[in-house]
Amino acid sequence: MTTPEQSSLLDRLYGKEHEERRRQQRNLYLRNWLNSIFIVIAALAMIGVVVFSDSELGTMACYCLALLAVVVKMVEVMIRMSGFKRNSYDTRRNHTT
Repeated sequence: MTTPEQSSLLDRLYGKEHEERRRQQRNLYLRNWLNSIFIVIAALAMIGVVVFSDSELGTMACYCLALLAVVVKMVEVMIRMSGFKRNSYDTRRNHTT
């Protein structure tokens, strides 16, 4: 049997776990989209460098496109690393209790 206080504590604990799972799921969805965008932009940049190798302006535009792909990837990595840091902290905290 659980007391009302224990029941309330369990509800808050499971509520936080559920909320954390939902946040991680949203981050994974966003990261997958960002990775897909990165792949498409990077592929277009590589194809463009080959196609526009004669044109200085076309080649420069493709390099700019490649830089945009790198920025998209950096955003995805920042999202991944923020989750990694939070999970690492939670793991250490749970081992000490």
